[in-house]
Amino acid sequence: MEFDDHYRQAQRATYDCLLFDLDDTLYPLSSGIATECRKNIGDYMHEKLGIEESKIPELCDVLYKNYGTTMAGLRVP
Repeated sequence: MEFDDHYRQAQRATYDCLLFDLDDTLYPLSSGIATECRKNIGDYMHEKLGIEESKIPELCDVLYKNYGTTMAGLRVP
């Protein structure tokens, strides 16, 4: 059919991996995923944004309290 190639393109994976977590309902806290995500966010804040490591935990708390998540707070202009 003439549309076979278009259909196959739409089915190609866009992501190598997707991680879902709904407040520890899919992955229990004991799995360590939440800890690793927090570490990755902290590494990003330090390496890419130049934030001092000692200030990251407090800043994460402030962003979480004001914006719901640290990442949402980092996206605010």
